[in-house]
Order: sequence, then structure tokens, then C-alpha cells
Amino acid sequence: MPSKEENSFFEKDFYGCLAKIRSLYPSFYSAEKAVADYVLQNTDKVRFLSVSEMAENAGVAESTVVRFCQSLGFKGYQEFKITLSQKLVSPLQQIHEDIEDGDDESEITKKVFKANYGALEDTLRILDPGEIVKAVDAIDSCKKVFFFAVGSSSPIALMGITSSCGWA
Repeated sequence: MPSKEENSFFEKDFYGCLAKIRSLYPSFYSAEKAVADYVLQNTDKVRFLSVSEMAENAGVAESTVVRFCQSLGFKGYQEFKITLSQKLVSPLQQIHEDIEDGDDESEITKKVFKANYGALEDTLRILDPGEIVKAVDAIDSCKKVFFFAVGSSSPIALMGITSSCGWA
């Protein structure tokens, strides 16, 4: 039996997740099998679905979808969906896949912007507005908010600092 750490890595890796669904399939209840069937047949679509849409498409209750995700080791549907999305959308691959040796600076710039725009659209599709409201409420109720950043996320952290301090 794998340790909890090994099991956690396996469950939260894209390919490991799909393998785990297949290996646990015989032990799932019929409703969970319906979720598993939908995920395995529509892996590329799952990342765009809310938990309600996923439940409707699989023909089960929302609680079944959440329970299915938890049985795979995820905290819930969002974490499961993010794990699937990480392998299906590779921003670096999207940015570089259309850039060719003969492209000039202007063309490269357009392609990079297009790829980043696509990544933002994908992010918008998987965001759960209800979770955004909860996050805003949680941040709003804090006495202190700390911002941390590395590399290219630094401007976003600085924007957060300036806007939260009323400097913007």
C-alpha cells in the first residue's frame, strides 16, 4: 500500500488521476461510475464545467460529483478540475507552438499576446464566481493582508498592495 505522500502525488498528477479512476472503477457505486464514464470520455470538456453542469451531464447529483472527486484524493471538484486542466492547457506550449524561425518581432509579439489571451479565456471558463465572492469576502474581512510574488507575478502583487492601501 503506498504511503499517504506517494498516494497524494499519484492522485494529483493528471495521468495518475486518470489511471486511478480506471483502477477504482469496479469499486465505484453506479452513480460514481457515471461520473467516471463522463470524465474518461470527455476529459477535455470537464475543465470548462461547473459542478452543477458536470452533475447534469453525468446524470447524477452534485454531491455525487464531489464525493467522486474526494474518493480520488481531492478536496473537491475544483481541485480535481484544476489537475485535469494543468495537463490539457500548457501555456508555454501554446505560446511557442505558432512561433516560427522566420517571424519578425511584431509577429512574435502578436502570437504571444494571442496565446496569453487564450490562457486568460481558459482561466475565465474554469473560475467559479461563487468562490471568487467567498475569496473577496474573506480578504475584505481581514485586518492584514500579505502579498507574496515570484517573477512575473510581482506586478500583480504590487498592484494588490497599492490598491489595498488606497494608493491607486
